[in-house]
Amino acid sequence: MKFSSICGEATRNLVGGTSRLAAWSLLAAALIAVLAGYAAHQSAAQLRAADAFVRDGGATYVLEAEGAVSGTACRALATHPDVVASSALRDRADGVRARFLPSTPLPAFEAGPGFVDIFGSPGALDSESARRPSGFALSADAALTLGLDSGDHLDVVNSDGTIRTITVDQVYDFPDGSSVPVLGYAAISTVPSSGTFDACWLRVRTAAAHPNSPVLALARTALLGLDAGQSQISQLNGRLGDAAPGPHKTSYAASAGLLLLAFVVGVTVGAGMVHTRRLELASALHSGVRRPDLIQQHLIEAATIMVLGAILAAPVVIYLAFDGVPDPSTALPVLKGIKAATALVAGVLLGAATRAATIRESDLYAYFRER
Repeated sequence: MKFSSICGEATRNLVGGTSRLAAWSLLAAALIAVLAGYAAHQSAAQLRAADAFVRDGGATYVLEAEGAVSGTACRALATHPDVVASSALRDRADGVRARFLPSTPLPAFEAGPGFVDIFGSPGALDSESARRPSGFALSADAALTLGLDSGDHLDVVNSDGTIRTITVDQVYDFPDGSSVPVLGYAAISTVPSSGTFDACWLRVRTAAAHPNSPVLALARTALLGLDAGQSQISQLNGRLGDAAPGPHKTSYAASAGLLLLAFVVGVTVGAGMVHTRRLELASALHSGVRRPDLIQQHLIEAATIMVLGAILAAPVVIYLAFDGVPDPSTALPVLKGIKAATALVAGVLLGAATRAATIRESDLYAYFRER
């Protein structure tokens, strides 16, 4: 048979109901939604967990060495590919006294440029404003208490009783449960990196957030004439564990197991598609149709069924892939779902081809009696 004739026969079977297009497509859609949707959902859940880990300070580390941290060396750590942001911090003896709350000064700190970037600085008025020497930032709790937001002005009482007005350049969200809770209600003034500080803060990428990360050893280069044993580097928030969750921690066996399951299910379904029509195939062989032509015909029908099933299941898989994912542009959950769906489709095609190849013309009367 010509290939056009094979396609025409497959089309007539699909349109005429011989292939049971509707029933098999609904089953295919259900299987894709379950298997590919599960893979996508698991990947999305890992991304959400990793985002929560970073947001809550699990990927932020603090190197403490009072008066022995080089601000310039600490800032230079940000050039490392595994470091998202880094900056030095030191305590300020006098707090910030707001004019209408002079008796309860805010804890005040001085930090090198880019310190607030460690927390993502969601309330930034200008990404460069808090990096200049005059930059000023408030924690979200302090800003709420003072009724301020980025771009607002704060009247501050100086030590001599005079009033000066400063602009709030940034409002930062400080993670709960951190080892330095004082920064959750504080004011931070940006100063040049030159000079010495009390601590070097750095936020690393998710994959590098673990106790044996080389970045943590590199952070000690910010120390000035201090033995490494005299300094202490700690995780800002260890409540979520000492290593970041995420796709990089998923075992290969778990991923391969799901793909194998999808493939086996596909082989079973593909074989079932052909097995229910075994009398038709044996009859076609008896009438002189070549087996390779029959295999091609059933592969076309099976592929059409799976494409239609994939179209029906796509909204479910896409929803599960992007539900709650912090960065909707990430394609990882979708790719996980596509891999599971591909394994299922490959299994269906193999099962259909194998079963079509094993049906014998000599069993025609046996199939007729079973029917």
